[in-house]
Amino acid sequence: MVVDSCVAMGDWVQNPQAQTALDDVLPCVDKSTARTFLKASQRVTYLMVGMVDVGVAKVANDQQLLNYHQSGPPVPIVCNPFNGDLTNRTCAQGEVELGRASEVTNCTKMEHNW
Repeated sequence: MVVDSCVAMGDWVQNPQAQTALDDVLPCVDKSTARTFLKASQRVTYLMVGMVDVGVAKVANDQQLLNYHQSGPPVPIVCNPFNGDLTNRTCAQGEVELGRASEVTNCTKMEHNW
């Protein structure tokens, strides 16, 4: 998952001498390059979550689209872990945390506790 990569990269940036899962992928990268990779992975996460949320809002939850009527509650949007400037963002009420998004597949069984 993309967010796992961001966390792993952040840990590696903080302590590049430690043995990490990224050692096989980035064995000899300096801190500056690691920070560049970290920002790139954060940007990809930010953009991907934004695209998913547009799809949820404009397709999955649009009752008028293709004359489709959803019988349950609206599909919750995914919490973007980053703001547009890539600073950390706190999830708003009703958003599903990115790490749990794949768990929310059957909304009626979740009792709407996103």
